[in-house]
Amino acid sequence: ANVSISKSRLSLKELLFLSPDLLNQSLSNTLSVEPFSLDGSIILRDSIIRLSALSISQAPNIRFTAEGEIKHIFQPEETNGTLQFGMPEINTKWLTEILQGLGLKENIPDFSILTIEGNLSASPRSPDFLLNIGSDLGHIDLSGSFDFNKDSFDLVSRFDHVRLDRIFDNAELGSFSGSGGISGNGIRHKSITADALLSIDSLRLKGYDYTGGQITSAIQPSIYDVTFSMEDPALSLDLSLINTLSEEPFSIDGSLILRDSAVSLSAVSVSQAKNIRFTAEGKIKNIFQPDKTNGAVQFGIPEINTLWLREILEEIGLKDNIPDFSILTME
Repeated sequence: ANVSISKSRLSLKELLFLSPDLLNQSLSNTLSVEPFSLDGSIILRDSIIRLSALSISQAPNIRFTAEGEIKHIFQPEETNGTLQFGMPEINTKWLTEILQGLGLKENIPDFSILTIEGNLSASPRSPDFLLNIGSDLGHIDLSGSFDFNKDSFDLVSRFDHVRLDRIFDNAELGSFSGSGGISGNGIRHKSITADALLSIDSLRLKGYDYTGGQITSAIQPSIYDVTFSMEDPALSLDLSLINTLSEEPFSIDGSLILRDSAVSLSAVSVSQAKNIRFTAEGKIKNIFQPDKTNGAVQFGIPEINTLWLREILEEIGLKDNIPDFSILTME
């Protein structure tokens, strides 16, 4: 069967008249102002569907394009193919109204340009994808894959001049460029093991471009660790965090105030019931100027479950020469 579509028009207003509860009133009004236009061709032959120059648009708001071939469409277990898609035209004001109609009324960044291109290939049980997002807020490239049978996944990303100041409405921030990736397995079985990396080529903060940063993370069903490093002329930093995942969540109390490049800690307490409690109080000035940073912080660990601590040490490989103790406090 061959279906050729040429300058056909579809009115969402008539469809919504038949199903008035399909969308909320605000969203339906936005989508039904102008009819949608369809163009291109769809060919179905021998369980193969081919899309050629398919275009769905609503002038002057959005245009969606698709082209490709999908095989074995009536046999989901064997379906495979390649599909190129894109949104070369998007009216950002119209898109903002759509997002607000969906309930996202706050924290929508102000932008005027947005284009999306993508590619989806392979089969539903092992899909590969490529997605390019470009706007006046920056450019993001994403590519990845998921193997349903092996329960494995992989994601690689690239960020070019992403305007964090406009996205988060914070003048202290600037643009960010870098790359990242994560690979692992266990999503289906809810037992994720993964390794992740985020490289910071440049990050503007308080008018200064920090470079040479890296965040690495290893995640296992019972433990995860995060390492943050920065090698910049103005800042050299190497931090590591290891945390055991357990049924007991961590509780955080107190106040942390950041004002005029100074951070103040007041009665800060981080605890996990029956296992550990960490306290901190004080003030650090000029935190964005490492050569001028000064202050004082009083901290302590008044409560530590020594059996829990022993398990932590054993999990990170310190199985030998752990002394036997039942009381431990730090100030």
